[in-house]
Amino acid sequence: MPDTRPDARFKQETLYVFKPGEVQLIKAWPDLTAVRKRDSGTRWLPFAPDYPLIRPYRPKRKPRAAPSEPLQLALPLADGRTDGACTPKPQQSTAERRRRAFHGFRFACPKPVARRVEAFRGDHLELLRLLLALGSAGDLLDSNPALGYCLAIALADRRTLDGQQVQDLAGHRQPAIMAALGLPDSKRACKVLSKVPAASMHRELAAHLPRLLANEPALKLLGHLRSLGIGALSLAMDPQLRTLNTPSLLEEVQADPRETHFPFVSRELTDALRMADALGVDLSQRRFETRARVREVHDDLPRDYPEFDYSPRDFAILGLFCPLVVL
Repeated sequence: MPDTRPDARFKQETLYVFKPGEVQLIKAWPDLTAVRKRDSGTRWLPFAPDYPLIRPYRPKRKPRAAPSEPLQLALPLADGRTDGACTPKPQQSTAERRRRAFHGFRFACPKPVARRVEAFRGDHLELLRLLLALGSAGDLLDSNPALGYCLAIALADRRTLDGQQVQDLAGHRQPAIMAALGLPDSKRACKVLSKVPAASMHRELAAHLPRLLANEPALKLLGHLRSLGIGALSLAMDPQLRTLNTPSLLEEVQADPRETHFPFVSRELTDALRMADALGVDLSQRRFETRARVREVHDDLPRDYPEFDYSPRDFAILGLFCPLVVL
């Protein structure tokens, strides 16, 4: 399939991104400004990139030499090329140009900064600006990436915090930073927030954090887990789901890397509850210890009640293909 993603270049400390009908210019560290211009307009307007800017970089491994094979000299006898002429370099593909451009943007950042930002899925420009404001206090993103993310979003919204206020907060303890952001600042809430990995953070989750961290039953249920991805948070926050799951189910969900980004089990359990409600089946007394049991109940409900016509139209009416259930 043809590569439909945008083209990109990196030169003069600027990342150029070329989309259909639009050109974007993103200045590298420490400028960190972003403007774009559409074909229909003549002005450069500021914007926030909706894609990751710091891509993980892994150097290519050197190919291993074939074992116990004698080296052979290749003499240019057949084609007569003895003048040492070089063949022209093949033209780079769009994917290769894009890869080199984003690597150039990454290498323009200090290594600790790039390492801290690459774990997040988005809002990289906001995170880079936060680290520029924090300076040596940037290790906040190591100890509590979720709190660092919320601070970056607050800095982007100048009505909440400005650069000077962020610098003043840099020397405070994490509960004080949480209180400044309007988050519950109890010891348990701070501990739970520190378990949310960078890869799980996005703006929708950040908007729900005040309600999550104020929910003592949810915090107590999550206290024994080492990490809290989207899947575990969804199961604990929803009152209906919280009564159905068990510690063993939460541990299984937490151990699945896919649940870091998307609540698969929570989505499946929510669908089962909606089907059960439509069928008049009471699931409130069930306790699910494994995700296999969740899937089994989800798949068996329509089979056990054949009078229920579960056509795609009915699914749409019941809302089974609902938007992402986060919290």
